[in-house]
Amino acid sequence: MKKIYDILISMKTMLLLTFIFAVASAVATFIENDYGTETAWAVVYGTRWFEIVMILLAINLTGNIFRYRLYRREKWPALIFHTGFLIILLGAAASRYMGYEGTMHIREGATQNVITSGESYIQVAAKKDNSEAYVEKKLLMSKITPNDFTLSGTLEGK
Repeated sequence: MKKIYDILISMKTMLLLTFIFAVASAVATFIENDYGTETAWAVVYGTRWFEIVMILLAINLTGNIFRYRLYRREKWPALIFHTGFLIILLGAAASRYMGYEGTMHIREGATQNVITSGESYIQVAAKKDNSEAYVEKKLLMSKITPNDFTLSGTLEGK
């Protein structure tokens, strides 16, 4: 366990994770520019591997704060630098798991209470005689990924 911890907070690991994070963010920016925000989210930002990179980076930064005793007065500039990145990653996590993305159109002088979600869903409603079924699935569709999906539901036990 100690060996895993040492590898996780090593300088090489930090450099590798920072490099992966920077390259992935740059690639996502170019994808977003050429193919749109939905595609950038489907290919990079919304993926599990990008989430894991951010979690490992946060663990690495936290571990290095204690490993190098950055909380000592003479190392406060480095502590502030590391803490700044941790706050950015914490904000990213809060946005990812607790945030809501959408659009609200408000005309001048008016009030509004309706938000159009920025998330895409596939919705299917079926009726047969007096039975109804409704199924929906959140789906990120993009111009450069396969947009295949499966959706199943039951209507009258079938």
